[in-house]
Amino acid sequence: MILRGCAVEVRPPDDEGDTWRTRARAELGAVCAAVAAGAIGGLLAIGMGGRLMMRLLAATSPNATGRLTDADEVVGAVTGGGTGFLLAAGTFIGVVGAIGYLSARRLLPARSLAAGFVGAGIAGGLLARPSWLLDPENRDFEILEPTWFAVALFIAVIALGPLTIAVLVDRWVLTWPRPKLSVRWIAGMLPLALLAPIPPLLVAVLAVVAVRAIRLPRPPALTRFGRVAVVAAGGTGLVWIGASGVAILV
Repeated sequence: MILRGCAVEVRPPDDEGDTWRTRARAELGAVCAAVAAGAIGGLLAIGMGGRLMMRLLAATSPNATGRLTDADEVVGAVTGGGTGFLLAAGTFIGVVGAIGYLSARRLLPARSLAAGFVGAGIAGGLLARPSWLLDPENRDFEILEPTWFAVALFIAVIALGPLTIAVLVDRWVLTWPRPKLSVRWIAGMLPLALLAPIPPLLVAVLAVVAVRAIRLPRPPALTRFGRVAVVAAGGTGLVWIGASGVAILV
């Protein structure tokens, strides 16, 4: 399997047999890889990327300094609490997104970047406008200058997160420690500790592991329909993001 040529398939080592137990251990490793990739990708691309975006917009909008944004934040003010919240939120969103990405990987395009763009469309469609982030009525776009630059940065952060997570998940799933009792494999399970403070998310992750390990038969027609539906949802989301940006500018 190569990163850009085919979808992720997690297989147990040949010498352990194809049993539910070995498949579950292999899938658990894949999920741990996805959690780690989502945490790092979300922290860097969404959390730190969002903070950098805010600093750039504050620098290009001197007339907005001291004014309140739509989220009641002060333009130009950098606080430890605000930065910490942004980084934590980016990490959480990244983890959730990575788990969803891994769960739907077989329905996504084979190449990581193409799959990431589909994920960006779905995530953007679900979050960007409904959460007021890229809504034409968001008053942030009235005080931030230039408006086109603000729109471009918002869209860049929306796209960069899923793209980064897609590439990291596909790469790390391939290189994560094999499911064999060893110090390295135990260390590879540590990302699950990130989910301990959120029991419902931990339960959801373990459910994903169980379902993927069972490997229920999937009729080819149903798989094709799922792929078309997922790609259509991603494409619709990307169009909606673009339309929202145009609506803000005009």
